[in-house]
Amino acid sequence: MPSGAVARPNSALLGALALILGLTVWRIAFLPVLGIDLFVDESQYWLWGRELTFGHYSKPPMIGWLIRASTEILGTDSAFAIRAWLPVVHALTAVGVMWLGVRLGGAATGAWAGAIFVTLPAVGLGSILVSTDTPLMCAIAFALAFWHRAAKGGGRGDAALMGLCLGLGLLSKYALLFALAGIGAAMIADRGWRLGRGQIAVAAGVALAVFAPNLIWNALMGFPTFQHTADNADWQGFALNWQGAAIFLAAQFAVAGPVVFAALLAGFIGLAGRERGAERALVIVALAPLGIVTAQALASHAYANWAVGAYVPGALAAAILLGRQPKLRAGAVALNLVLCLGLPVAFVQAEAIRGPDGRLVLRRHIGQAEVSAAAIAVARAAMDAPVLVASDRWLLADLFYRTRARGGTGDVAVHALPEGPRVSHHYALLYALPPEMIAADAPVLWFGAADQPVPCATPGPTLARWVAAEGVHGGRAFQIVAVGAGCLGEAAR
Repeated sequence: MPSGAVARPNSALLGALALILGLTVWRIAFLPVLGIDLFVDESQYWLWGRELTFGHYSKPPMIGWLIRASTEILGTDSAFAIRAWLPVVHALTAVGVMWLGVRLGGAATGAWAGAIFVTLPAVGLGSILVSTDTPLMCAIAFALAFWHRAAKGGGRGDAALMGLCLGLGLLSKYALLFALAGIGAAMIADRGWRLGRGQIAVAAGVALAVFAPNLIWNALMGFPTFQHTADNADWQGFALNWQGAAIFLAAQFAVAGPVVFAALLAGFIGLAGRERGAERALVIVALAPLGIVTAQALASHAYANWAVGAYVPGALAAAILLGRQPKLRAGAVALNLVLCLGLPVAFVQAEAIRGPDGRLVLRRHIGQAEVSAAAIAVARAAMDAPVLVASDRWLLADLFYRTRARGGTGDVAVHALPEGPRVSHHYALLYALPPEMIAADAPVLWFGAADQPVPCATPGPTLARWVAAEGVHGGRAFQIVAVGAGCLGEAAR
């Protein structure tokens, strides 16, 4: 290169960055006009952001911290502000995937890896609905990048950065352990990815230090997150649920896109005979979450997203594996891109899209706000200082958001029905009906399904009964009953 010349940016990388930026802008543009309510988990994560603690009933704290940062930056607790950070973090993850791809195979490999990742259907959905998978995948991407740097001549500084990313991943979701198992297996299988003992000690030490506050919080609270995780696994013997395992694996074609997942399956099948290649370690890391969660599905059950961390190394592996068939690789990205472009449009039209049976396809995301608004209106009309009590987490999550968010109806207090020492959700853990109200037998309003008995031996009059319109609670009857707090406290013992 002549003296003073400036290197021209690689066109492949520029194209991938343009795709990432364009898709991110597209996703953000649709967020303010989505035709859906906050899902039960999204409302709960928002509440965690108001608490700013080191732990919560069912998940580590990172998701709440990110939502709090987003809502504070935007100055509102609107659904848009709660979701606005999602496409941005996914774009950052895609850049991390690109960075490692460049290190492994050059600019073209990095560009295709970033393009494959940002167009994954799971990423498209995760750019609309709040999920702990979003920060988890970002942590995995940069943990892999710093792991590779540390293994290829980096010092303990890169190992420390790897540990930092692993710790942040654990603060996002415990499923980071699946990827960690894959990293360990890859270091055993591939000498080129091994770390020295000192590097491993540094990475482990930093990860543990970052994760320690969540461990301490759990210990102080009686380990509720660990108990919830065990309850979710629902291990009751190895039942060989072949149908559940098959459904989980079939769902991965939708999670990753059909071509990308097919390429990974081919990589898994050919793993035993593959001695070299940058994709070998990546395939091993991707295989670990998928293998572990498939075993979980075989033993009990598993949701499609439980192994989504596999698709960070999986996007890189697919970029390399499909590199031998460039037209197929381009087709994989094009197909997934069409799906990703259509997802926000579908959610904008959520109240119009129906299945063959005439029911709303996205009904789980519609109608919750209407039910909450009806309950709040009844409570305000019935009492000067209304207090609503419920045991249903779906009802409590949205009620807390509607009554505590900026601009919400702050004159209505909401509490969960008291439970025993092993509570069933976050609201019973921290927001149960206060003992002083129970002792004073204060007047409160019970809110719940009409087909379930009021958890009180001597309930008062029914103040309202109505049937929810179509949506998440479509056709379900609700009631509000005047009761004494002492009666609810006695029934909960």
